[in-house]
Amino acid sequence: MKARRFEGEALAYRAELHRVAGRQSEALDDIGEAPAISRETGIAYMQPFYLGVLARATDDEAVFETALAEGEALLVAGAVSHNHFLFRRDAIDACIDRGLWDAAAAHAAALEDYARRQPSPFSAFVVARARALVSYGRGNRDLASLNELQQLKEEGRRLGFLHALLAIDAALVGQANKAE
Repeated sequence: MKARRFEGEALAYRAELHRVAGRQSEALDDIGEAPAISRETGIAYMQPFYLGVLARATDDEAVFETALAEGEALLVAGAVSHNHFLFRRDAIDACIDRGLWDAAAAHAAALEDYARRQPSPFSAFVVARARALVSYGRGNRDLASLNELQQLKEEGRRLGFLHALLAIDAALVGQANKAE
């Protein structure tokens, strides 16, 4: 097709697959190429998404912080709509991975605010999951919190958001191990 912008998109998705499979080096190689392609083809199309993937894949705090700041700035500047959903999803998870509860909650609130115009099962699930995991991460282990995580696990399975269940499963398994 000779559509270079789709090469960057494919690299970003492949980077996510590498990250999920535990191949961080390969993930970083792929996501490192995607923003360069985006700068050639138009940053409004997918650059915030790429920066969210980068924030999630890196262990380098400076890269993490820069990726989130640049992604945020691009959303404010007028990136294509899908970036609000994809960047926020990855920013939430990157912050949760690091225990940055306030930042994860802020990204969830920003996604909820953006999606208010056209709510979807995806945005509602991502926001609810973020809030439940943030609450759990902050130490809320009451029965209502654990029930909410269980309900989100069932909803995520029903919606096909299977990879999003890993953090929920980790919280629920961690709590079950404490009860034993």
